[in-house]
Amino acid sequence: MIIQAELSLYPLGRDSLYPVIDEFIRGLSQPGITVKPGAMSTVITGERETVFQVVSRCFEISAQSGAVVLSARFSNACPVTGHGEGEA
Repeated sequence: MIIQAELSLYPLGRDSLYPVIDEFIRGLSQPGITVKPGAMSTVITGERETVFQVVSRCFEISAQSGAVVLSARFSNACPVTGHGEGEA
């Protein structure tokens, strides 16, 4: 099943947020995952199992660098692009 996840990562207690956020987004780029970064969140699309695995792994890596909050919304009903099921 193809799903989408909207992800927002918030590193806490840091002078600069971008290194952690940039590393998180780079980590999402895996075979079978489409990544669309935005100003406040990143949307990824792929097979359900792959999406959950990559989000879990990237969260774990980010959390090792310090306190973070990850806000995530998952959907199998959003329009998906690149998989023949609607347009974003």
